[in-house]
Parts: sequence; structure tokens; C-alpha cells
Amino acid sequence: MESAFGPNEPANGERRPLAPLLVDLTDRIVVIVGGGPVAERRCRTMLAGGATVRVVASSACSGLVDLSEAGRIDLRLKDFSRPDADDAFLLVAATDDRAANQAARDAAASSGCLLNDATEPGCGDVIVPAELRQGRLRITVSTSGASPSVARRIRDRIAAEFDPRWQRYLDAVAGARGLARTSKCEPAERHALLEALGGLALETRFFTSELSAQEMLTAARTLAESRPPASTSATALVSLVGAGPGDPGLITMRGLERLRAADVVVYDYLIDERLIAEARPDAELIYVGKRGGHHHRTQDQINSLLVELATSGKARLVVRLKGGDPFIFGRGGEEALVLADAGLAFEVIPGVSAGGAVPASAGIPVTHRGIASSVTFVTGHEDPTKEWAGLSWAQLSKGADTLCIYMGVKNLGRIVGEVMAGGRPADQPIALIRWGTTERQEVLVGTLGNITERADAAGFGAPAIIVIGDVVSLRGRLKGAEGDPM
Repeated sequence: MESAFGPNEPANGERRPLAPLLVDLTDRIVVIVGGGPVAERRCRTMLAGGATVRVVASSACSGLVDLSEAGRIDLRLKDFSRPDADDAFLLVAATDDRAANQAARDAAASSGCLLNDATEPGCGDVIVPAELRQGRLRITVSTSGASPSVARRIRDRIAAEFDPRWQRYLDAVAGARGLARTSKCEPAERHALLEALGGLALETRFFTSELSAQEMLTAARTLAESRPPASTSATALVSLVGAGPGDPGLITMRGLERLRAADVVVYDYLIDERLIAEARPDAELIYVGKRGGHHHRTQDQINSLLVELATSGKARLVVRLKGGDPFIFGRGGEEALVLADAGLAFEVIPGVSAGGAVPASAGIPVTHRGIASSVTFVTGHEDPTKEWAGLSWAQLSKGADTLCIYMGVKNLGRIVGEVMAGGRPADQPIALIRWGTTERQEVLVGTLGNITERADAAGFGAPAIIVIGDVVSLRGRLKGAEGDPM
């Protein structure tokens, strides 16, 4: 059962990332503070995981007393104090006494052990999900603390449709994996064999048969040998995929399909780790991020890398994962030209562009009837080989109602000066939006006349989108009482 009554959020409302882990608690000490039904449920969950459980409470329910009398737990009928948790691996706060729960939180913080808080959303390090266990198979369901009852109901629905033959099948697969790992074969062949074992589950004749481990391994070897080699052609398809503006949920369905199928993923600095985690476990991940003048690889090196990967014969699908949209200040056009000139197959999967999505996430529409009927997207950080004069800010200032500027925070003072020199009034509103659409989003609003000073005072830095125009004034109404729309 889930351990929190609300979402796993700190006081500012941001959702913290949670890693999906199954932890071996064998002989580890778990201290549970509380003696009621919630504490008993936690206790039984921890015992099932092999933990050594200590329960500290001024009084205890009959179930905990029974466990104590059976010698399964160490029950201490007393008020919790710091020394009770000195040797704890995990501390569970599960009482309706606020002072006791706070004492448990303080003890966890000072001792460095993990905390599972069943009473206060966002205070713990660990959430215990609803679990369906059938032999070797364990399916866990979590709502990140938003609703334990919903997690239990989802689990129960899965359980109602669950085929018990999975237990028998997994026992055979486990034995076959052991044989495969000790067999004399090359690593690539062994990997293909292990993957084929997983694929057998999709074939009814294996799932419904009572095969021994050796028979299962033989079937997997036959399946692996019948499959085409890793690459069916000399070159791979390169897919230039827009990952969206930051929030991993804003990638397109087709982009996510390609990411999950990729043999190799070449990704940028601003790509969320939760999106990278969607790649196959055996996919090769190559980071080529660039930020603030610190380039892991130059653009020429990235171009060469894509050609090299596509022609290596080791992959069928290479995904070049880029923030926002590949063709809007993403250098996707340059990479596509290199691939085209090399005669290589490629595709472009557009992404949600930061230019529209980031202002929207801050309650700023870049166009609005009666206020702005035109918008210009412009980079504030041009090719370093070009002179600053490559952009005519005076013309840009007069050419559209709204200016949306990418990568311009470093040059903010100069941009603002040029825009005002082009005719924009000093009292025109401007917004800086940092880490747009993500949990880390920050918004700074001012006027052309004071934004540079305000940004300096706030230490406001990249990555950020700059929005200049009267539409910024709508933010106060559109962000709503609950904060920004996203």
C-alpha cells in the first residue's frame, strides 16, 4: 500500500522525481514509529521483504502484539526517541501523533537513514506502492502518494485479469537464464538468447506449456537463430526527434515510439532524464550537450557522429533527440543536410517548440486578439562567427507585436537596449521564463526599462525564453490562483 496520503511534493508544490526500485531488506533494520493499523500494515510489508522490524509506540494494536509474541518483531512500548533509530536503514513515521512523527523525521534527517512518511505528503524519501505478487512476478502500482486507495484499486484490477500461469512460466525462464549465463558463447549471442527468452512469453504455445528450463533454453536458441541480424541493411535510419520544451510528457506520441525503439540515442543537455529512461535498456546512450559555451562536442563532431552511427552496421534506428523542435533553433536542418549529402535515410519528427509552449506555461499567449496578431521567434545567441549586426533589432522591434527570443539571457542588456532604440517604449512589459514547463520553472516579469537590473538582482540565468510585448500583461490573469497553467 502507498505510504503517503498526498503527492510526494515539497512545500513549493514541485513534484520530486522518484526512482522505481525493489530493495532487498534482508537483515536490515526498519524502525516503525506508531502502533495502529497503518503501522501494522507497514510492519507486515517490511517483514515480507526480509527486514528486521522494530516498532516503537506508546501503545500497540492487537496485530502488532501478536507479531511481538510470535517473536517476529521487536516491540518497544515507549515514546520514540532518537537512539531508537541509530541503527536503522529505514524509518517509518506511521502514527497520528504529530510530535512523534516530527521526531521520526528529525531522527531520519540526523542519522541519514531513509524515511517513509505515512502521514505527511512529500516528507519522505520512500513510497511503498501497492503490490501484486505472484511467485517471481511482482507488479507495483504507485500514484506518487496522490491516492493510496486509487493505487490499490488499480492493483486489484490488474490482479483480476492476471493469468496465474505466469508463475510457472517465470520459474522455467529463471532456470533457462541461469543455463544461458553459464553457457559458452559470445556476449552478443548470450544477449540475443536472453532477449529471446523474454520473447517466448508472447507466443501462446510456450506460455501455456510446462517446459523445463533446458527445453525453454532450446526454444529460445531456436528463436534467436531465426531472427534477422541486428541490422538488415548497411545503414540505419536516423530519426531527428523533437523532445519538446522540457516537460517529458510533452514529447509527441510518434517521437516516443521512436525513442523506445532506438538502438542508439544521441541526446542534448536539456533532455529530461525521465525521457531518457524511456529508451530500451540495451540502447546506447550518447550525450552531446551544449550549454553556455561549454560544448561536450562541437556541432561538426555531432554531424560526423550521426553519419558514423548510421553507417556502422550496428544499428537499425538512431534517434537524435533534441529539445523543442529540431528545425526551430535546434540545428536540425544542419544535421539533416549532412545526412542527405551522405545519402543516408533520415526523418524529422517535429516537437512542441519552446517558443509557444514556454510562454503558455507561464500564462502568456504569444498572440491574443486585440493585443497581438503577430509574433517573431528569434535567437539571441547567433552563430559565433557572425557579427552582432547580423540581426536588425530595430527592424524586428517594428515587425511584430510579440518578440519571443531564444538563448538571449546572456545578451539581455544589449537586446533590451537595441529593442528600445528600435522604438519599443521603456514601459513595455517583458518576461523571462527559466526552465519552462518543468517543475523548476521560474518567471521574472518587468519592463524593458528595468528588466536588466531585476534580472541581475535575482541572479536570473539560462536556460530561458524572453517574451517582449503587451501580451505579457495577461500573465496576471491567466496564471490563475493555483499558479502557472502547467
